[in-house]
Amino acid sequence: MAIPDLARYRTSGVTWATKGLRDTDRAKAIRQSKSSGPPLSLRAALSENTARFPHVRVVRDYAVLRRIGEIRHRQYVETQGKPYVSMVLSPNCLIEPGDFSAVNICATDADGITCAMRIGEVRDPHNLHLEAFLRAARKFDVSVERTLTCTRLVRAPRHNGRHAVDLIRFVRWQTVHAGWRYCIMQTAEKLVPFFCKLEFCETGIWSDDPAAGRLQVMILDTGFRAVRERDVDHARS
Repeated sequence: MAIPDLARYRTSGVTWATKGLRDTDRAKAIRQSKSSGPPLSLRAALSENTARFPHVRVVRDYAVLRRIGEIRHRQYVETQGKPYVSMVLSPNCLIEPGDFSAVNICATDADGITCAMRIGEVRDPHNLHLEAFLRAARKFDVSVERTLTCTRLVRAPRHNGRHAVDLIRFVRWQTVHAGWRYCIMQTAEKLVPFFCKLEFCETGIWSDDPAAGRLQVMILDTGFRAVRERDVDHARS
């Protein structure tokens, strides 16, 4: 069965989620994305865009990463009770090996970090969800080489989380210009409707994470087209 048409999820909630991305902007982004050759590295693609996203920052020093780790620990470990293990000795701070092979980004306001997210490659050696992501890529004929991952999306307890939408918009805008086409992630069932409003599509592929519980893989096509399940020649299967 094909992933549901994105039009089904174009509710009033999408208006605020995609505000600022005009149709002409979208068409321009698609035309300017690379159609051949490998995409730019994520570190090159995810450069700060102060004109369009003045409050989004790319993490370049450990002090900022440590602050993000503290927000993660409070959200995932203290509040949600997930038994994630940190690779650093700093107390109440969740930092993982993937933080040093991927790119972390964050949104800020006058009081500091509001939301943060980690962006990596599907085949990153520290990608703990590789098997599920590859299953989804095969099922929907998604190019792994042009697919990035979004993980560890968190928000500061004081913030309402609206900047999480801006982080996804930032990734979408920057990477489509750099040759990346898809974004793949996993989320809990209760958050599926939220990501559908951001034009992620359900895959129906679930996994049981020992710390996070049952998660569904979701895919976003940065080309603003619905992702469809690949045709299968059942005569040969």
